[in-house]
Amino acid sequence: MITLRLKEQPTVVLEAELIRPCAFAELSHSEICSLEVFHGKRKRRLDDYFDVDGEKSDELVMHGICIVSECLDEICPADR
Repeated sequence: MITLRLKEQPTVVLEAELIRPCAFAELSHSEICSLEVFHGKRKRRLDDYFDVDGEKSDELVMHGICIVSECLDEICPADR
């Protein structure tokens, strides 16, 4: 299981489209931590904003996160 805990609320929208269980399924802890997110127009690492626990799992638990999706139909192929 992978757990993401938001460290603190970002000052602008944090774009992290990669936060999906299937995106993390084959990634090591360090690979998950180094994934890119956008804070406004700035590229940052996922672990700049989240404490990350776990690796190589399609089970994802998130704390302190509000998810806004432009397309709720876009889910992981394995989830269909």
